[in-house]
Order: sequence, then structure tokens, then C-alpha cells
Amino acid sequence: MNSTTDSSEKGYAAAVYLRCDYGEAVQCHLITAKTKVSPLKRVTIPRLELCGAVLAAQLLHHVHEVYQPLLSISAMHAWIDSNTTLAWIKSSPHKWATFVANRTSQLQSLTPPSLWRYVPTGDNPVDCASRGLYPNELHHPMWWSGPAFLVQDDSAWPPMSTPDMLDPIISEARPITLLSTSETSIFDQLFLRHSSLKKIIRIIAYCIRFFTDINPLAVNPSPSEQLHAFEIIIIAVQKQSFSDEHSYLRDQNHQSQSKLRALNPFLDDHGIIRVGGRLIHADIPYEQKHPILLPRSHRLTDLIIDDYHQHHKHPGATTLQTIIQQQYWIVASRQIIRSRLRTCISCYRLRPRGLQPLIGNLPKFRLQQVKPFLVTGVDYAGPISLRTSTTRRTVSCQAYICLFVCMTTKALHLELASDLSTETFLMALCRFISRRGLIQEIHSDCGTNFVGAANLFRTVDEFPQSAEYQDKCRDYLTARNFTWHFNPPSAPHFGGLWEAGVKSVKTLLYRRLISNDSNMKN
Repeated sequence: MNSTTDSSEKGYAAAVYLRCDYGEAVQCHLITAKTKVSPLKRVTIPRLELCGAVLAAQLLHHVHEVYQPLLSISAMHAWIDSNTTLAWIKSSPHKWATFVANRTSQLQSLTPPSLWRYVPTGDNPVDCASRGLYPNELHHPMWWSGPAFLVQDDSAWPPMSTPDMLDPIISEARPITLLSTSETSIFDQLFLRHSSLKKIIRIIAYCIRFFTDINPLAVNPSPSEQLHAFEIIIIAVQKQSFSDEHSYLRDQNHQSQSKLRALNPFLDDHGIIRVGGRLIHADIPYEQKHPILLPRSHRLTDLIIDDYHQHHKHPGATTLQTIIQQQYWIVASRQIIRSRLRTCISCYRLRPRGLQPLIGNLPKFRLQQVKPFLVTGVDYAGPISLRTSTTRRTVSCQAYICLFVCMTTKALHLELASDLSTETFLMALCRFISRRGLIQEIHSDCGTNFVGAANLFRTVDEFPQSAEYQDKCRDYLTARNFTWHFNPPSAPHFGGLWEAGVKSVKTLLYRRLISNDSNMKN
């Protein structure tokens, strides 16, 4: 069983031929063929040849599954006249670009690469399908019987390979990314392996002892040795991060376009870049006048921030920035300090984010078209100071504003209350009902005066007053019966409507009083 494929700019095709060897004679017949039109998007000829090869592999696989129960198939061959496509098929898919790799993988899963062989273009019968034939040319012998060499012995067939067969086009090769590793210093390796700045300083101090012929394991490094080691680390980091600035400070003829020139940097006696400033005459230590310049994105900067953060018991970002700037000047310190604090587990655990609940639906009474103040909310505002007369020796007293808000129209009704007792609130409520009419529901928080008034509505006998007063209250409230609703404890947002009313009343009242005082003074 043999399969051939070919393609052109107009389309690509594949055909399957059955070669029957009877001993005395060999016959070859066309079994099936399939043709596809080339895509509208322009595709190179080698890619079209690869698409035709995939089509041939699918066709050969299908025919083999159908004929295998009926015939004894001894061998299969697949022919193609493109050396480039043949090289793709016989190579590993990972070498090629995505288009070629995907189709090569699919083709190799259907047919083994060893089946594919090269056929000269003149002996390829599928040219009739890929390039087309006129009706009078339909009885083409090569199309119906396959290439002429198929009826001959295997030794007369085209060779398995040609000298230029395995020479695929380079443009389809997958780009190879080469990892270039620059030579890293001992400081970079220590920064990657250790997260403790003090440990890195001790290691450098021991290394300095070793190179200066001092017994490195005699005693622990002294503070002066650790300071010297830390200065060496800072100098190495500054040379790496501020190479242009470092060259300019050592050689004034060197041209520098660094943005750090505005900081007026300079080299101190130890070769460390420090920041100039306007505090030369200040009575503060030298390190605070001229802090050490540090880069923004460097492992040493992160370690210094973490060390100061832990040493000073996890302060906030602003406090930590103030402490660090007494010794170091970090480029864009505000952003890098905040980013480092976000990685602190201890600080993260102490500032948990509350769950933002979903917005609930408005209550039914907020959306009904009913009489104003039929559903009312009540709250107190104050205290405020009142003057009982206009004389100079008058004594001011405290009072409160009892605010009633319509839960439908948001209209406000204000009553003056001399204190926060239940009796005073009931008098204000009576005045409100007499002015605005009967109400059906009332909403409030869990204030003691509100709870006492509500208890009066439910059990009048428990109200701490005389029997005569209780009878009058019972008769009055029976005729003006309404339902009282309380907010849940510690949930002031349930009363947002009257809380907003309190804010509006206070704002307008203060503005009015201030304007009156100004007019009186003028």
C-alpha cells in the first residue's frame, strides 16, 4: 500500500494506491484520493507540502484500518517530492516552529517516519490533483495506476534519500534561547543564599581575616571588623549599581547623565558614595548629614530594610523611612519600603482585611408611595447649649434635638428635647404626631429612652409612673397604636437615613449660628 502527496499554491492533495504482487505480474490501482484548497492566507510551499503530508498520513491510516481485516498488507510506503518536508518528518518536532512542530507531531503519531520516501516530481501522480487536469486529460495513466516504478522490483525504486534531503529551511527552526550567565561576585552569591544581613557581614569579616593572614576562627569578629566588612559590601554594591556615577566622582572628566546628580553625591574617605545636602552646619552626626546612597532594586537594600524593620519592632512605613534615612538614602525609598513591609508575615497577620459584604436590598417601606411620615425613623442629635433669656447673666442649659425622618421621602421634622429621659421623648413624640399625623411604624436604635418608650407600648404597667398617668398613657397609645422596630446592636448603618439627617441638621445649624455671631459682632 502506497500513499503519495503533493501541493501547489492552489491546493494540496493525497492519494492511496494498492500494489498487488501476484508473482508473475504486479498491478497497481488507485484506492482513494482527497484534495483540499489552499488557505486564503498566503502560506509557503514547504508548509503546504507538510499539510499535504498530514492529509496523506490520515488517508493512509484510514485505508489501512479498513483493509486490514480483508487483506494481508505486507508493507506500506509514503512518497513525497519535497526534501524540506521530508527532513521535517524525519526530525524531532521540538526543533521546528509551532506550525511545523504541530503538524509533524500529528503526522508521526499516524505513520512512522521510516515509511516516508522521496519521489521525483516527474513521477509523482498527485500532481494531477494538486495542479488540476482538463476533462480530456482525465484518463491520465499515472493518476489511475500510480508511478511507473511501483510495478517494478523494489531495487528499481527511487533511493531512500538524496544528498540534499536533510537540509530544511532555517526560517522554520525554533529560536534557541541561550542563557548567558555573567560572572557573579561573592556578594551576589551571599545575597542569594542568605536572608540575614548580620550573617553576611560576619562571613565577609571572616573572609577578610583569611586574606590578611589572621586566624579566621580565633574569636568572633569585633564591631570594627564587622563595620569594615559592611563598608566593603556597600562599596561593591555601589560600584555595581551606580557605575556611571562612581566613574564620574573618581574622574571629573568623565561625562555623566545620571539623574542622581541632583542629590550632589560625593565619595567619602572610605570610597563610599554619600548624598550631599544643606545640613552641613547642623549639630547632628555626620551619617545623618550625609547618608549613604543605596539603589532601589537590590538585595542589599531589601536586607537593610528588613533588618531595621525587625530591630525596631515592626514600625509603620513612614516611621521606618524616617529611621532608615538617618543612615541611608534609598532611591525612591517610599515605594520600596512599602513593598517590603507587605511581605512581613507578622505585620500582615495584624492587619487583616474585613470581608466586604454584598449590598443588600432596600427595605420595602423605602420604596412605597405612602403618606409622609407613615414610616418614621427617630434619633437624637446634640447636646446643644440654650440660653433662657437675652440678659448678660443668663445661665445656659443643655438640650437635644429629637429628629424624625420620613423613611420614604426623607423629610425631616425637628423637636426640642430638654433631656434624654423617656418622658421627654414621649412628649416630643406626641408633638410630632399632633403635627404630622398618625404613624404606622417607627424605627430607631437601641437607646434607653427609645427602649423605655417601646416598653410602655407593650407593658404599660411596668412604666414607673403613677396609676393615673398610666391610664392616660394607655388611652392615648391605644388610640394611636403603631409598631416599633429597633436596629440590631452595634449596627449603626441600619439607621443611615437618620444619621445622614443628623449630619445635615448639624451642618446647617452651625453655619447659621456662626453667621449670626458674625452679624452681631459687626
